[in-house]
Amino acid sequence: MSEAGHQPDRKARPTVTLASVDPRENQARDQLLRLLERYDLEKWQLTDAIQIDRMAIPHSMPVLTLNARYVDDDHRALAAYLHEQLHWFAPGWRREVGAAMQELRQRFPVVPTFEAGGARGETSTYLHLVVCPLEYASLIEVIGVDAARATLAGYEHYTWLYATVLRDWSYFADLLGRHGLELGDAPLQTVARPETPQTAFGVGGEKPRLLAEPPIALGLQLYVLDLHVSADFYARALGFEIQYTRPTGRHVQPTAESIGSEPNLEYVSLRSGRVFLALARWAAIPEGDYLRRGPADLRGLGMEFIIEVDDAPVAEHRVLEAGFTVESPCRRRPWGATDFRVIDPDGYYLRIMSRL
Repeated sequence: MSEAGHQPDRKARPTVTLASVDPRENQARDQLLRLLERYDLEKWQLTDAIQIDRMAIPHSMPVLTLNARYVDDDHRALAAYLHEQLHWFAPGWRREVGAAMQELRQRFPVVPTFEAGGARGETSTYLHLVVCPLEYASLIEVIGVDAARATLAGYEHYTWLYATVLRDWSYFADLLGRHGLELGDAPLQTVARPETPQTAFGVGGEKPRLLAEPPIALGLQLYVLDLHVSADFYARALGFEIQYTRPTGRHVQPTAESIGSEPNLEYVSLRSGRVFLALARWAAIPEGDYLRRGPADLRGLGMEFIIEVDDAPVAEHRVLEAGFTVESPCRRRPWGATDFRVIDPDGYYLRIMSRL
């Protein structure tokens, strides 16, 4: 395979760190180490640094991060680990992946949104039409075809992606082979990131695109007492779009309706332009964690979040129409901006401003 990069010591067991002292993270680490002992996974060990963060959505880079969702399901935990490792084998800038994605765009000219079973953005969906077949092939090799199929068919996320791979497996197996992405018998190899920008994913005439579309300029995670109330405030009063909701122990497709219908939410993510906002339960922070020092009613003390909008007076009107109180009315400031101040349901202080 071309463009081989640095390979880790495949005899060394990965280093697994925890994001907090939550006991489920300990369970997830013990489970992963047990799976690494049970199965020969050295072939897929493309990065040695792994973090367990029960509040995270699994991702591969810069540090491979898993959550604790599948502590009771070894096959899904194994699939999640292989999936993220395979993102190091088939990253978006690799030329072979770019060529495969170009073919996939011809075969599947229209792909679904995340809500309908795709990935987070069109480009990410085409990339996952490469990674998900690799995941399936890897699972077949490790646990057999029946268990691999049952594992992927049971997911509640990427449903269109996995259904498409399982339905058209002969095509995807051929695709991987024709583009030099077959697994083979030798250990897989990472590829180095290009020092100079290439065309989009190695092919075509467009610039490379980040998988997050558009990329975020700011991300915040707020710990709140009532996820329903807080999500309603940011969605209805400030115009954030709900992207994803998660009840305790499982995932749900991101619809605004699920906020009201799910009584046991533990996580909600929202977005407004390039501002990403995550809401998590205050009670989920482990006792003794830095984030939990001091009483709950002091959240946000000493902080002011500034959110830029197109028209601050219009935004203020929306807040009032939604039934919330403005702390400081909209006015022109000496430095040229127009803003108003509002306190969210948990006491976080927000400045909503525009350059008008």
